[in-house]
Amino acid sequence: MPKQQPTPTSRARKAALLAATLGALLIASALSTGCEDSMKRRARAVMPDTAALRDVPRVLRNTIGSYVSVRGDRPLLVTGYGIVVGLDGTGSSDVPISVRDRLEREMGLRGVGQESKGMGWISPTEMLNDPNTAVVLVRAVIPPGSVEGARFDAMVTIAPGTSTTSIEGGRLWSTDLFKGQINPQGPVTEALASAAGPIFVNPFTDPNGEVSGFGAMTGRVLAGGSVNKPLDLVLLLDVPSFARARAITAAINSKFPRSRGDRDTSARGVSEDVIELHVPQRYANNPGEFLNLVMHTRLDNMVPQIASGLYARALKDQPHLATDLSWCMQALGRAALPSLRDLYDTPDAGPRLAALQAGARLQDALAAPHLKELAANGPASIRADAINLLAGMDADPRINLHLRQLIDADDVDIRVAAYEALVERNDPSISRRNVEDKFVLDLVPANEPMVYITQQNVPRIVLFGSNLTIETPTFISGWSSRLMLNAQYQTDELDVYYLDHITDESTTAAVSTNLADVVDFFAHETTPERPRPGLGLTYSQTVGALNEIAVAGALPAPFIAEQDVLAAELLHSIEGASVTERPEFEGDTGDVAPADPDNPDEMPSVVQFGVDQPNQTNPPAKRTFVVPIPPKSSRK
Repeated sequence: MPKQQPTPTSRARKAALLAATLGALLIASALSTGCEDSMKRRARAVMPDTAALRDVPRVLRNTIGSYVSVRGDRPLLVTGYGIVVGLDGTGSSDVPISVRDRLEREMGLRGVGQESKGMGWISPTEMLNDPNTAVVLVRAVIPPGSVEGARFDAMVTIAPGTSTTSIEGGRLWSTDLFKGQINPQGPVTEALASAAGPIFVNPFTDPNGEVSGFGAMTGRVLAGGSVNKPLDLVLLLDVPSFARARAITAAINSKFPRSRGDRDTSARGVSEDVIELHVPQRYANNPGEFLNLVMHTRLDNMVPQIASGLYARALKDQPHLATDLSWCMQALGRAALPSLRDLYDTPDAGPRLAALQAGARLQDALAAPHLKELAANGPASIRADAINLLAGMDADPRINLHLRQLIDADDVDIRVAAYEALVERNDPSISRRNVEDKFVLDLVPANEPMVYITQQNVPRIVLFGSNLTIETPTFISGWSSRLMLNAQYQTDELDVYYLDHITDESTTAAVSTNLADVVDFFAHETTPERPRPGLGLTYSQTVGALNEIAVAGALPAPFIAEQDVLAAELLHSIEGASVTERPEFEGDTGDVAPADPDNPDEMPSVVQFGVDQPNQTNPPAKRTFVVPIPPKSSRK
């Protein structure tokens, strides 16, 4: 039977049916898509706002810090076992087995015992058994965001389980430092830093006396630590968003463009909720400033002049936000200066100092007169802050002249702050020389004499006043009569006797009463090439000898020792709690309990806006310790 051909009418009917079916499918798809888009829009609409979730003050919203947390913004504790060499029989060979095994392995990797490395003359075992070496525990705190090569102080303590009696005069052999408390039986991880250099022990005790804690068994390597790899900071978005991560990354890189010396861009987006920060080289000495500027950078397109006016009004109305608002102004750049200048002479001290801080860091010359007034006549609590801000301003002879006048201030801390500011500004009035590659001797013109020594970073002895001399006649006996200085008449020369408690060798010589000459004599190493007499003392021994002169009443000037904060920082990192800062010779941190190994070192911390962050602002002001000097009536 022949196949029936479709008629035109049936073809039309089928086409209409197909069109209707396709239409229905398209409508259903559209409805489904529309419902899905509507649901997404509703979900986005009810998503909590980050700033509101963080309870950020309204004036601080739309800054990067209102959207992110920071990981890595806390000081990092690093520790390691090391070896002090160059002792004179005060070391020991009784090293715990686990520590010995680890050290012998590390020494082998460093070439000890290998002819090809030039150290075939001694094996690791022989080196550890040598009584002129000592095994020590090295601890340090690395500032957050430190760049590769950044320097820091390290504390050295005789390792538990050894019978070493003194590390005085020794030198720390290059030591790897690892994150957290080191476990000699634990796996070998990547070293984050290293430390090496001469040991600085407590200068205020007899080197041959019975000591505990901060004495001959505990010391520091000043500026001897070095960061091996940069401690990058990480921003963690509270609400993951590729768009916001890109916006934050672009804003940071726009504000901090890559320049010569930078190893990478300032920010690099890793994912929708992670952004890596790389501290630019120009902020290598102050990574906290970089982080604060990042966190207070705006993400919106508000005109800087309008934003600065908003911040200026908030400074008056909400003075408790002064620290954050000052950083916000700095993040805006020089466009904020007109608004800041209106606050330079406001009667409220908080907003005034916050505005001047921002103005000084933005190098506004109009801030200098106000800071000079505060430095000279302001409240005692902020005078040093004003001096520190002046120190960082661009070259201006008028600022240097003002700082020189503060060298003779009544307050010792102000005098020290003025000196430190002049050093930072490379003021030519300060005469500086290197003494035997052991320390720096600074001579500061001043009407009021003073002796100041540093106990962190670069070791320095600072003499305030021209031609500072030891008073005569005098007889000074220190260190159990092993150091004696004598002048029976009023003269410009002293007879010196010194008995080395290690070698039992005695030295007698005559030296000028000029204190700079005495310091040089104490430190000088007598050699065939440089035969002039000297005692060859270390930095800490030289400081200790000066202290004996001061206590004896023969030094016509206050003797000031910088108070070190390293011990407090270590205790804070180890115990996870704040401690009171104290000078190294007033306490003992050698026996602090080790940190809990479960301490969450890597947990991110949140930068709380409206609260001063001590880890990310200026370092603490210099604190000093005055060694008591007997009144003239009681001097012998």
